[in-house]
Amino acid sequence: MTGSPETRTSASAPMPGSILLGIDTARGGRIAIWCLVLICAGLAAGGFVGHIHGYFEIEELPAFYGWFGFLIALALGIAAKIISAFLRRKEDYYGAGSPSLEEHPASDLGLEAPDA
Repeated sequence: MTGSPETRTSASAPMPGSILLGIDTARGGRIAIWCLVLICAGLAAGGFVGHIHGYFEIEELPAFYGWFGFLIALALGIAAKIISAFLRRKEDYYGAGSPSLEEHPASDLGLEAPDA
């Protein structure tokens, strides 16, 4: 093997979305979002056209699954905020004896000067 191997950095590696959808630019991302909005609006409009036979009476309301899903997602977000207030640890939880507070030599951190 002669020559140096070609190395790829994270900046030169294409994102999966750009490979599949071509949304590696801001314009492409906006187009993808608008396509999703149009699909959701079309599915919601479809709920007004046909009659849905639900198990419960509330399921027969137009666009029930859309607004029900939105309300549940909103409730989960609020519940997560409330629960995090009880489960979150204080900033000084580990105290002064924590290994993360210790001083590290430059060799541990990769800050030493390379030898030429």
